[in-house]
Amino acid sequence: MTRSLAPTLRAAEPADWAFLDHLQRRYHHAIGYLSRAALAEAIDRRRVLLALENGEPAGYVYGKAHYQRRADVAIIFQAAVSYDARRRLLGTALVDAFARSLAPSVNQMCLWCATDLDASLFWSALGFRAVASRDGARRSRRTHALWCRHVHDAQGPFWIPESTRGGVMREVRSVQPMPTG
Repeated sequence: MTRSLAPTLRAAEPADWAFLDHLQRRYHHAIGYLSRAALAEAIDRRRVLLALENGEPAGYVYGKAHYQRRADVAIIFQAAVSYDARRRLLGTALVDAFARSLAPSVNQMCLWCATDLDASLFWSALGFRAVASRDGARRSRRTHALWCRHVHDAQGPFWIPESTRGGVMREVRSVQPMPTG
């Protein structure tokens, strides 16, 4: 079987839920877990982009064009690629396609990632910078880094939220800028 050089990317459809749920369950320690209703809503709103290899789902990115009611900041909530499809630039293709889909008014995209994950190397390789941190879930005692990247040739400092209140904890967590230097 010959592998295609470039993945096919398309908006996820309701029939893709089983694949998305499989990746969420497999990598819940890294990307969290969304209920079926939450993921279905994201699919309906066309916020989930799917990568196909040889016609089969291989990875996805779930993001939103506005973060904390800011029209100039987009966020990636989840990104995952099947283990056997890694190292073939699927994640890069998904993130780049998400960036291209953003309105010209968006000048920054960001995401939260636990600092103890190898995924930090992926985000850094894609030009994201860790600019702030917050506490993760109490039971895991993790720290999350806010990774940011400019889009549409934007420049300048990154916007950093003062606090967050979503995710598993559902409580306000303060955000601290990373030391520079």
